[in-house]
Amino acid sequence: MHPEHIRVGHGYDRRHGLECERLDDRDGIWSSCEELCTLARARIDLVWSALSASIRRETRLRRALESHVESLAGLLFARDSLMPDSRIRGDVVHPLAALIVTALQSERRAVRSHLSNPCSRHIEGITVDVGTFEPGAAERGGQAIQVGVIEVGPGNIDAATHTTRAVMCLRPSVVLVVGVAGGLKDVAMGDVVASNKIYWSESGRSEADLDITWPDFGPVSLELVQCARAVASHDAWQTRCQALGPDDPAPRAWVAPIAVGERVIASSRSTDARRVIHPCSDALAVAMEDVGVTRAAELAGIRCLAIRGISDLLDGKEAADAAGGQRVAADHAAAFAFELLAELYGR
Repeated sequence: MHPEHIRVGHGYDRRHGLECERLDDRDGIWSSCEELCTLARARIDLVWSALSASIRRETRLRRALESHVESLAGLLFARDSLMPDSRIRGDVVHPLAALIVTALQSERRAVRSHLSNPCSRHIEGITVDVGTFEPGAAERGGQAIQVGVIEVGPGNIDAATHTTRAVMCLRPSVVLVVGVAGGLKDVAMGDVVASNKIYWSESGRSEADLDITWPDFGPVSLELVQCARAVASHDAWQTRCQALGPDDPAPRAWVAPIAVGERVIASSRSTDARRVIHPCSDALAVAMEDVGVTRAAELAGIRCLAIRGISDLLDGKEAADAAGGQRVAADHAAAFAFELLAELYGR
């Protein structure tokens, strides 16, 4: 009841229109009624004040929440305006299931051969070949995925630059480096090495009569390393090798370290070879681009791995290349990479 609805004495309740007649003129009774009304009015005022304060607090809280919501909406709008559109340019679905980074034309062709209807798209300064891949596991509920391929050229600097642009535009779930490499030990031509560790062999110290290498590391995804181990444990990936003839020896797959530098090593007796072999003694292959690509992927928070086919054993590199060693190695690396994608997405 609102306080203004009550009068002391001959007042009446405005809400109900009821007359309040005085029952007795005696001072005691009148005083008691007056005191009772005064007390009731005081209590009503107190309750009304409390309700008003509560309403004011709720109003302030609502305004504060509305302000926070508006600020959050502004931040989200600003973030979305800086991010690439998640719908698509042309018929490229963002994000891609996988982005495969190659350095050579032969590597790019080997990867494209596993895609259905590949086509080139020019997106934000990047030319990417996009196609679909059927994991070939319909009994396990596998569905076609979209895979992109870019060619970055030799070296880690260009590889890092182009990969950074590509992952910003395409936002893939996985980044794979797929290409050829020189074999250091234990491997044969045509074998495949998936990186469980990537050495950066360019860091170190150069003195008057001595070069000391202090290997740094490129990142790899432990989840993808485990997946690569599963693929290497059986021979299903070999069935995807398109350059493997019926009389050719079956290639092997290794999950092992890869050493990465900035120069092509064409002799096991060269200074660069010695600079890699001793500090990175457990590496099975030497390559380029892997550190640049995986660093770019790591900065974007994307899982990454390097997969290399052995195209030569350092010595006799020119003869091996002339005999088609790079084409075979690229084919085998691509076969392993797509079997890994089937393992990831064909479940």
